[in-house]
Amino acid sequence: MMGLPGTSKTSKVDRAAEAPRLVEWCAANAVLPDDALLAHVLDGFGPQKSGDDPFDAVVGLLGTR
Repeated sequence: MMGLPGTSKTSKVDRAAEAPRLVEWCAANAVLPDDALLAHVLDGFGPQKSGDDPFDAVVGLLGTR
């Protein structure tokens, strides 16, 4: 999953902007995230720059499907 040019994984706003694509991908691939994961995705994985680590982990895990 590639972000738009000019976006940054260290930005909560940019990570949260990817939420619709992640949720749509899950629906299209019969992946049902639990409520806690969905909350993290929609939130952009928190305000810290280090939120890119769990973001990367989730995207990587989904990529194994």
